[in-house]
Amino acid sequence: MEWIVSLYRHELIVFAMVLARVGGMIAAAPLGAARSWSVPFRLTAAVALALLLTPICSQSFEPTELPYDPPQFLLAAASELALGVVFGLAIAMLMAGAKLAGQIVANLL
Repeated sequence: MEWIVSLYRHELIVFAMVLARVGGMIAAAPLGAARSWSVPFRLTAAVALALLLTPICSQSFEPTELPYDPPQFLLAAASELALGVVFGLAIAMLMAGAKLAGQIVANLL
């Protein structure tokens, strides 16, 4: 089992980073009815999106750029999670602005 982890260490770290960012985005973004989605469904959606995006993201990272030490990894994962939450909140603000613009246009007509 240890040889599998050592063989795919690069991909596992990239997957964890992508999962942290996508998870933060899904947790904060109001995509459709995302607030009414159950927690297992949100988790499944985050893992599925991370699995889809990991091959794309792993090509853009050199193995020397990734954090292999546990403290550095936790710090990098926390920063990815925070960045995902910021992206999710930015999407929420854009959606609220579009909703407000629609209400203003509806009141003018």
